[in-house]
Amino acid sequence: KSKMSTMQPEANIVVLRNGVDIARYKPSKTRQLHDPPTYLFLGRLGNRKGVYDLVKAIEMAKDTPGKFIIAGDGEIENVKHLVASKGLSDKVVVPGWIGQEQKEELLSQADVYVLPSYNEGLPISILESMAAALPIISTPVGGIAEAVKQGENGYLVKPGDVIDLADKLVKTTADCIAWSKMCQSSLSTAQAGFSLEQIETQLLKIYKQVLPGN
Repeated sequence: KSKMSTMQPEANIVVLRNGVDIARYKPSKTRQLHDPPTYLFLGRLGNRKGVYDLVKAIEMAKDTPGKFIIAGDGEIENVKHLVASKGLSDKVVVPGWIGQEQKEELLSQADVYVLPSYNEGLPISILESMAAALPIISTPVGGIAEAVKQGENGYLVKPGDVIDLADKLVKTTADCIAWSKMCQSSLSTAQAGFSLEQIETQLLKIYKQVLPGN
């Protein structure tokens, strides 16, 4: 918004956030942290989404139990090769592109969502993961910091900081009580500020304001 205001000082600018269908994701109220924990990445595999940083961080934290699912299109074979070359095939699964039903299933099975991107707006995948009550590990780029609050429903690491990323992979699941609190915080944050119903209401209000006769 501030950038647009600089470009068009006289413009009446309203920010409409991305939204998610909260009801579609129904996390169990009794679910517990898996042993070992399951970490999920969803997105286009490549440098922009930080997937290679994630593999490096997994290697740094390889002595800590954990299962990692890296799903999406893009540089699938490159990522598979990197995983194999680092001896991480027993910890990391790279299924490639998945459909909506598979995505929802993975979100229901995961314990943490990870997206260490270099460049983003406000990813729908983060909002979906919050609706599924998952703690988020991501970066403070684009609008991500509007959804992910440091230490509350996840952690934000500087893009490219593999050491901190590895640390947060371990820290997020080190305490099952703290993890559970983050889960609830993610869900409540999604419900409070990113539901489709709220976004639709805001959009309708904007239309009413700009229509002739209003």
